[in-house]
Amino acid sequence: MNPVDRPPTKASNAPLRATNGRERMTARPAVLRALTDLFCLREDLLDEDVDRFRELALQIIPDAGPSTRLYVAAKLARHPKAPRAVLAKLAENDPPCATLLLEHACNFPLEDQIKAARVGDRASAVALANRTQLAAPVSEALVARNDPHVTRAVAENPTAAITNAIVESVKNDARPDRIYAPKLQAKAPPASSPFEGFLAAPQAERARLIMAARRASLRHATAEMTRDEALMAELLELSIDRKWADFVSALSRKTALRADIVEMLVGDEKGEPLALLLALVGAKQTEAIRIFLCCETTISHSYQRVRDLSLIVAETPGMVAGALLFEITGARSRISTYPGMSERRAEPLAQGLRAADSKPVQTLTKQPAKMQVILRRRFP
Repeated sequence: MNPVDRPPTKASNAPLRATNGRERMTARPAVLRALTDLFCLREDLLDEDVDRFRELALQIIPDAGPSTRLYVAAKLARHPKAPRAVLAKLAENDPPCATLLLEHACNFPLEDQIKAARVGDRASAVALANRTQLAAPVSEALVARNDPHVTRAVAENPTAAITNAIVESVKNDARPDRIYAPKLQAKAPPASSPFEGFLAAPQAERARLIMAARRASLRHATAEMTRDEALMAELLELSIDRKWADFVSALSRKTALRADIVEMLVGDEKGEPLALLLALVGAKQTEAIRIFLCCETTISHSYQRVRDLSLIVAETPGMVAGALLFEITGARSRISTYPGMSERRAEPLAQGLRAADSKPVQTLTKQPAKMQVILRRRFP
């Protein structure tokens, strides 16, 4: 056969295919950077936009180098809608990315922060200690490590929440980090009720305080609160009609709280103060759900949030709710006039709440000290 007529072999195309593959692999990190830049231009993204970015990023991240992964992590850490699966993938087997996310990721779950503070390595703990607005439970977990480097980072963080329990634990003579006790003491609030900052506390901290109140109530005899059927019917009707001024007035008359205090509690965006008010007057869970769904705050937009708040109403005894509100509102209210609640009975229970809340949290089990495991545990 004439060599000119011979069909070409496939070997000649092999180098071309390999070259195209290398070019494609080289271009993918650049595409990931571009996608990340576009994603971070806006914070009010739709769910489908977030899902699309998640799918593309998870496909490209394995081909990205350390510099690209660090660039993307730095961009996404400060975005409120950054997909957690993408953050977990970036931190996987990449200590610099993991450390950056621990310090800056704004949607990093509080439970994972506490676990990383307890079982992570020193670099992870120091990164957590430098977080902006460091929560008190995380500060407690970090100081409990008894590591001078970590305690110093907590003491030098101007936004770290420091409790009196933390200060007292550091003052122990057997601790090597006790030299930072004066700095921590300067940042701790005056000894007072832990519930005074309830309205400014994040959702997880509020849940912890309510759980402390329930635990404390087990050691005190509590009377059943008198349920007012006429009041509940009136509250349901007023909430359905969106007559919130009359709703506040009705609660104010029954609880003897000032109208401006009730209005502040009802208008709280997170909803726990309203749940405690409803528990105080003996609302049922179904009634609480109907009222929460009618609220003009953002809690009515989330069925899961409505369910969680209704469980607070169902599971919190009226006396406990009254003691909590007594602590939250302080001298500005007179809950003692509510039937079944007296100041002599509310104050011992409130003291029990303060004592229970002052104990350090010790409910977390120890997990393997691997950063990628810690980050992956909560990210879907």
